Amino acid sequence: MVLAVVSAKVGADFIDKLEDCRVIARYGSGTDNIDVAAATARGIVVTNVPDFCLTEMADHTMALLLGLARKLLVMDRCTRTGEWQARVHQRLRRVHGKRLGLVGFGRIAQAVAERAKSFGLEVHAFDPFLDPQAVAQLEVTPTSFDEVLRASDFISLHVPLTKSTFHLIGEDQFRLMRPNAVFINTARGAVVDEQALVRALSERWIAAAGLDVYESLSMFDPAPTLPSHPLFRMENVILTPHCGGCSEESLEELMQEGARQAVSVLKGEWPQHCVNTDVVPRRQLLARSHI
Repeated sequence: MVLAVVSAKVGADFIDKLEDCRVIARYGSGTDNIDVAAATARGIVVTNVPDFCLTEMADHTMALLLGLARKLLVMDRCTRTGEWQARVHQRLRRVHGKRLGLVGFGRIAQAVAERAKSFGLEVHAFDPFLDPQAVAQLEVTPTSFDEVLRASDFISLHVPLTKSTFHLIGEDQFRLMRPNAVFINTARGAVVDEQALVRALSERWIAAAGLDVYESLSMFDPAPTLPSHPLFRMENVILTPHCGGCSEESLEELMQEGARQAVSVLKGEWPQHCVNTDVVPRRQLLARSHI
């Protein structure tokens, strides 16, 4: 049996009941919604799709950056109401020559850096596991965590949600940022203390934020009600419904690749993308052949 998972939480109690399950296939890259340790203890292989939506996520990050720098939503509203002098009254940002600080420098962040360089941005990155080859190839400057926050005009998060990254960005970190800083999060909502973010925006510790993920809002509720959340009342934010990875192409690829990983296990082979490589499978797996 295969359990295919998109957004549902799969905890240890639920995994205990999966008596015939051989593989939990995560249709996505992150596995923070799956108790991988519990699956491993029960001999269940966990797979993912690590290359899912790299292009889309990088494009979406840049779209938020550019939209905030040029105040596109504000300009749209002003144009629709005849406030055409907004082009003079609103303070717009030049992107060229500004500094983009990346927190995390995995595949998505590297794709963002590639795009950012074409806009003339100076890219700095912090990652405890920085890839020196990618840094050199993309001409990115390695920087400490605090320095990324302190010196960047734009700050973009690209880290997974783990115990060590929960609330990685909180009040202390927002107070390090420049008053004109633009903060972008397309990673995971709980990496950021959302209450601290609201305070940073409302009290103008930072200038603006672009968010595709949230700590206290569920974007997978099938029947959502419009939440009473302070972010919804702020004009210095752009909010999107966790759509950064979405495109017709990426979703089709996700369905195919997620199924391919599960089929490998059912065929008795190790999947190409095994999250818990230390698992002892319920049924012995052989070296993976070409599918």
